[in-house]
Amino acid sequence: MPKLARFSHVYIPLHHVGDPGHWTLARLQLSTSVLGPIAEVLHYDSIASPKRSAHAGATFKELVVNSMPGYQFVFRDQPSPQQQDTINCGVYVIINFGHLIFGNDLPQAIDPAAERNRLLGVLLSGPSTRMPPGAAEKASSAHGPPSMGSVPLHPIPEEPSLPDSPMTPIPVTKPVTKPVTEPIDSGMNQTEDTTQVPQLIASERPMIRTTPPLRKAKSRWASASTINKRCRMWEIN
Repeated sequence: MPKLARFSHVYIPLHHVGDPGHWTLARLQLSTSVLGPIAEVLHYDSIASPKRSAHAGATFKELVVNSMPGYQFVFRDQPSPQQQDTINCGVYVIINFGHLIFGNDLPQAIDPAAERNRLLGVLLSGPSTRMPPGAAEKASSAHGPPSMGSVPLHPIPEEPSLPDSPMTPIPVTKPVTKPVTEPIDSGMNQTEDTTQVPQLIASERPMIRTTPPLRKAKSRWASASTINKRCRMWEIN
């Protein structure tokens, strides 16, 4: 607490464990007057409760008296938008904090769903670091079970690995008895690697044989590169 004297304003989220699991916001203001230094706590509660306010005031008073001798203590409840449920107190704390640090007046009402989406966009647009496997469960067990209105942490699922090369064909669900290893047509100067052709059974080869067959052998069968290109489009779509 003595180090707080270097700051004029300190914002403190309060978790009321026995309330149960309710969050409020406190703003500690340090100033001086002709009567001496003053430690003033402004309390913002989205579910106004005289009992909760009295408990928060008594807790802060004990801290100031024991850790900041010479300071006069003042505790005041402040107007705050009121929530209509029991699960969005944390959203109200964050929104109130955002308005106060920029010197804005608090809104009369808050749309929790819209604010959640906005806060999610802020989080996703910033830098992130993947948590190692098991870190979320370890942190959750260290702090006990989640309280009412809180959301348990889950590790970020591993992203599926992409193919090493875009030429990798899509896996085939039905095996064939004979792999395609022979040249497609002896009359063609076939240079592609036919082992890259997906091993599809005859009934599943899309747009390979034309109907009716054309005269030129080159038009009867699609080349391996053409098949691979089509496979890549299927994979993307």
